[in-house]
Amino acid sequence: MKRKRIEELDILKGIAIILMVVGHTGIHCTRFIFLFHMALFVIASGCTYNSRSSDNLSNVLKYIFKKVKRLWLPYFAWNSLLYLLYNWLIKINITTDNPELLDYTASIKIMNINYVYKYLNAQQILHRIAALATFQGACHPIGGALWFMGLLFFISVGYVGIDWLIKKIFHRDTMIFQLIVSVVLLAIGYYFHLQYRPLRGMARVASSYHLFYFGVVFSRYRYKTEHGKKGQYLFAFLLSLGVLLAFTAAKITINISYNKYPNPAFFFVASLAGWGLCYTLAYFMKDTFLKVPMIEIGMRTIWITTFHYAFFKLVTALIVKIYHLPDFCLAAFPHMYGDRGLWWLAYSIVGIAGPFLLWRIYYAVIEGIRNKGG
Repeated sequence: MKRKRIEELDILKGIAIILMVVGHTGIHCTRFIFLFHMALFVIASGCTYNSRSSDNLSNVLKYIFKKVKRLWLPYFAWNSLLYLLYNWLIKINITTDNPELLDYTASIKIMNINYVYKYLNAQQILHRIAALATFQGACHPIGGALWFMGLLFFISVGYVGIDWLIKKIFHRDTMIFQLIVSVVLLAIGYYFHLQYRPLRGMARVASSYHLFYFGVVFSRYRYKTEHGKKGQYLFAFLLSLGVLLAFTAAKITINISYNKYPNPAFFFVASLAGWGLCYTLAYFMKDTFLKVPMIEIGMRTIWITTFHYAFFKLVTALIVKIYHLPDFCLAAFPHMYGDRGLWWLAYSIVGIAGPFLLWRIYYAVIEGIRNKGG
C-alpha cells in the first residue's frame, strides 16, 4: 500500500514547515502566512491518501494504526512528558508564575504570547495527561504546535471511515459522495464558527475536511499537470501570490485552530491559493540545489513541529543575556523580541535546524543499536 514519494510534495511540506516556524517567530508577515500554512498540511495529507486503505476493514484498521503511531504518539508522549515536568519547568523559567513577565512583553503584539502559570498538584497533572489521550486536553505551551496532530488525526480517520462505509453500502467510487460530505461538513463547521462553539475541536475538523478531500482529488489527477509548461506554473504562482496579497491587504484573517474564517469561500480560495503558491514554488525548486535540503526538511515535519518551541528557548536565553533581562523573561512565549530586527531569523534557523539535528542524533543512536543487535 506504499506509494512512491513525490518530490514536489516533500519539497512543499518543507516550505510549509518553514512557514509554520517563521510564523511563530514574531515576523510581521504572519497574517499572510496564516492564511494558508496549516491548510497546506491537510491538503498534503490528502495527497498521500491511498484509496485502497478503505477497501476492507483490515486495511482501515491498519491505516488508523499508522495514524495513531504517526500523529497521536508524538502528541501524547511529548505533551505528557512536559506535564510531568510542569512544575520543574516553572522553576527553571521555561514557563513562569511571575506576573512581571507581562510588563516585559506587553509591547509585543504577535499571537497570544503572554502566559503566567500556576503550580499544579499531582492529581491536576494526571488529569491533564489523561485528557491528552483523546486529543481533548490542552497542550503544554512548549508542545502547543501539536494541537494540529489532533486535527489531522480526526480528519484522516474520519475520511477513511466514510470511504469504507461508502464502498460497503454503494459499491461505487467514493469521490462524488466524499464531495457531498465535504460540503456538508464545511457548512456545519461554518455554522458552529458563527455560533462561537468549538465542539471540543470538532468544528475545525468539520471545516477543514474539504481540504483533505481536495488533496485526494489533486493527487488523483496530478499526472495531468506533471508535464505542464513552466509558463503555466509561473502564471499559477503569480495568480496565487496575487490572491494572497489581496487577502492580506484586505486584512482577512483565517485561523484554523480557533475555526475562524470570514466565510467558506474565502477559506477555500485562500487555501487553494496557498497550495498553488507553494506547489509551483516546489516545482521550480526541484531543479535547483535546494531540492535535497528541502526534501530532507519536508520529511522531518513531525520533528520540527514537535520540538521547535523548545529550541526557540535557546534564542530567548541569548536575548535575555544580551539585553540583561530578568531570568523570568526566558518564559516569554513563543518568542522574545522576535518582531524586532533579525531575531525572527535566529528563531527560524534554530527552530528548524535544532529539531533536524535532534532527529539525526536519534537516527544515529537507533542505527547503532540495530547494528549491535545484528
